[in-house]
Amino acid sequence: MRLRRAEAVSYGALADATLGELGDGLTVVHGPNEAGKSTFISLVRHVLYGFPTLREKEAGYAVPGGKRVGRLVFEDESGSWVIERTEGVRGGDVKIRAISGSARPDLAASLVRGVSAHAYRVVFGFGLDEMPVIEEGRGSSDDIIARLYAASAGLTVSPHQVRATVESEMEALFKPTGRKPAINALALELKGVRAQSRELCALSDSFSTDRERVRELARALAEAREVREAARAKATALAVATERADERMRTIAVQEEALIELRREAKRLADEIETIDPDDALVTAAPELDAVLAEAAGFGQSASALADDEAVAARAATRAADAATRAGLDAEALEALGDVHELAAAAEDARDDLQRLRLQLEGREESVARAAAAHAQAGAAATRALDPLGIAPDGAGEVIAERLAALDTVESLRSGSVSTSGRGADVPAAIMLVAGVAAAVAGIVLGEWVTAGIGAVLVAAGVWFLLRSRAGVPALPVSDERPYLAVLGLDTGASGLELSRTRRALETARSAVAARAEAADALAQAEADATLSRDALGTRETLWESWLAAHTLDTSLTPARAASALALVAEARVAATAAVEAVGDVRRTAARLDEFAQRLADAARPFVPVPEDVTHLDVPVIANRLGERLATARAGRARIEELTAAFRAAGSQIETEETRANRARDELREILERHDLVERGTHEDLHVLRAQAEREVAEAEATFDECADTKSQLEGRLEEGARERRGGELRLAEAGLAERIADATDEYLVLAVASRLLAEAQERYERERQPEVVKHAERIFATITGGRYVGLSIPLGNGRIEAFDTRAGAKTSDQLSRGAADQLYLALRLGLIAQLGDVGCSLPVLMDDVLVNFDPQRRRGAAEAIAELAGGRQVVFFTCHPETAELFAEVAPGHTRLELSPRQL
Repeated sequence: MRLRRAEAVSYGALADATLGELGDGLTVVHGPNEAGKSTFISLVRHVLYGFPTLREKEAGYAVPGGKRVGRLVFEDESGSWVIERTEGVRGGDVKIRAISGSARPDLAASLVRGVSAHAYRVVFGFGLDEMPVIEEGRGSSDDIIARLYAASAGLTVSPHQVRATVESEMEALFKPTGRKPAINALALELKGVRAQSRELCALSDSFSTDRERVRELARALAEAREVREAARAKATALAVATERADERMRTIAVQEEALIELRREAKRLADEIETIDPDDALVTAAPELDAVLAEAAGFGQSASALADDEAVAARAATRAADAATRAGLDAEALEALGDVHELAAAAEDARDDLQRLRLQLEGREESVARAAAAHAQAGAAATRALDPLGIAPDGAGEVIAERLAALDTVESLRSGSVSTSGRGADVPAAIMLVAGVAAAVAGIVLGEWVTAGIGAVLVAAGVWFLLRSRAGVPALPVSDERPYLAVLGLDTGASGLELSRTRRALETARSAVAARAEAADALAQAEADATLSRDALGTRETLWESWLAAHTLDTSLTPARAASALALVAEARVAATAAVEAVGDVRRTAARLDEFAQRLADAARPFVPVPEDVTHLDVPVIANRLGERLATARAGRARIEELTAAFRAAGSQIETEETRANRARDELREILERHDLVERGTHEDLHVLRAQAEREVAEAEATFDECADTKSQLEGRLEEGARERRGGELRLAEAGLAERIADATDEYLVLAVASRLLAEAQERYERERQPEVVKHAERIFATITGGRYVGLSIPLGNGRIEAFDTRAGAKTSDQLSRGAADQLYLALRLGLIAQLGDVGCSLPVLMDDVLVNFDPQRRRGAAEAIAELAGGRQVVFFTCHPETAELFAEVAPGHTRLELSPRQL
């Protein structure tokens, strides 16, 4: 069974990507970084063993917003099958279908039988990160080497794992120095039961003395309870009083601080009121000033309107001058033009007429060109038809008619008769007539004058032949055909076929000559029409120049340019009118602003400096000064009112705070009077009394608790019936514990014997099996290192692997360099896989660039060892280094090579 393809339907960054076709032996997959090499290795393992969950630390190559789906295609000589796994619970759902061959629903389980997911990742599908993992877990349940030994022997679990389980169960039963194992715990419990039994026997001697002591303790306990309750009540009352007194003292302190701050604030407010001197006259006149300032608020818009009017007037004057300049006319010329709109309409009419005449001339010149082309084409066709007959173009019609008459005579002589009446019909002539009529009509409708000319020629020829057939030809003697044949240029023995060919050639030539004549007539007519259009255009242009001269305009102007000049004249007249109106608006606005400026100056003069001669330019300055002065006066008045209100509020708050402080002092005095501390103590003395009461409570509770404990102990000892029952229970418990200890001891002995037997079996098995793996790994390691290391030692249990050089020097794996350690781990894998037999024989061995830490010499040795393994198992080696791929091409020429590119991501 061999893996042929790995398909990533949706897996990590791969989507609809395929790796294959993989070879039976060694396959080298070369591709740059991020081409998906490590992703395909994980895909193979996850399809075989299941997708990792989110709680696992392994990178799961999740698909955002979707499920991971992967397929593997396996093949052998009996068929091929697809294993597809879709992400879901418990590793995902697996579907197995047969492409060819019989169904194999257990294919996935049979492929991985004997190889766990962890063992596969470490030994069968590994990269640099997994290289040292093969040595981790030695001597534990994660010992990969021990697991694969067991699988190769047909065992479902590792002997070491079974042994570890047995020893774990032994330790759960007994440890020489432990307390939690079952036997240890039972022994401790038995010891306690026996100690309690001895105590019960000693208590029986003091029974009579304890009864009297119990009666005395009952009386003392009642007195201690009364003392304790009184002390508690006193301590509670003092605690409440102390808390209330402290609260009142804090309230008094806060109120006194608040009163000091309030009195300071009241003094500050009174001083600030004295410093403010409002302008009462300005405040009194404020309503009138507000009205003037409100009107001044809109002054900016009026001033802006004045500036806009001035700008409009300037722009209108500029536009008028610019339009006159562009029109190329002075003021007198502008006035002399009269109604511009009528002139513009006349220019538009002239432009339309000239444009129409030019278009008409262009159309007729195009007709001349088409007629000339048709004439040339008809001449060429006539030349092609006449040249084979040896007829010159000049007088060709008469020569053709002569030859056709001679041909008709020859044909009549050969037939022995000739039609002398108008009976009978010439069918070819009728067909020619109908075709000519159709061609002429089609040419006229479509505007194709060449076609119409050809149609006319065909009509003329058809009519001529029909008339000739109706008139007949006089019969001639048969012996007189030679002169006619001489006219035709034929020999005396010319056949009927030659006569037929000669007739067709003559008729074709006659049609071509007629078409040439029609084309010449059409060309002459087109040239005459063009001449008429040209003359009409010249006449209209002369009239246009006369019109321009009559209106004192430049005679070189075109109608379009003349219309533009007239439009500029109209624009200049409109702009001049707008300029006059804008100047009037400016004057009116300026007068209105000056009038308002005088009113504002009169209102503001009593309060702010105002120039003697006021213009509208002074309005913003006067308004700002007056507004600022008025705002200052109002702010002063408002500040006085605000400070006065704050002063009254401060006085009211002072009275409130004094009332609260006096109330707190009265409440504190009442608390001190209740505890006789008004004359000779303060609230601090309450804390002293409270501490003393709390000590009395503690002493009373200690006395009460001591009496109660002693009494309770004696009463328990005095209960004979309870003591007797307790003794029986202890004896029964002692017997049960002894029996449980005996059962646990038997189980422990069985487990100890099983552990020893397993240890001996494991040691013997590993001694017999391990040498083959070690020898194979030694040979591979020596090949890779070029003979530097010749021996290996894999101690039983959890010892580290050792390598021996040629001088018998030993190094453990952690003493080797990184490269040498990787070479050792690779040799162990190759040796182990070679000795597994049928275990995992159908699983491909996938290696992810594990030779990167090897020097060139050792890389070659490792490549040779991998190629040797590929002789019996399927090996897929992934690399991003071209030199590594070329190395495999040298050591294994027949291998399969695949290329990956980042396009798949």
